[in-house]
Amino acid sequence: MQWDGTALTVEADETAVPQFSPLKGRIRVIPEAVTEIEAILDASGRQIWRPFAPRARIEVDFSD
Repeated sequence: MQWDGTALTVEADETAVPQFSPLKGRIRVIPEAVTEIEAILDASGRQIWRPFAPRARIEVDFSD
């Protein structure tokens, strides 16, 4: 995964199941809205959930 300041890019190089065939490609998540809202999930405040980009455009490019 790599964040370039405008998009999160995920490079996939996996094995698809149950076919056990190669699965390679790229997924890009481009936020259209970013929020600072956080929800504390535990009493100590160590677990936080944040909907960083509740609205985003996604580009998917996988090879055959």
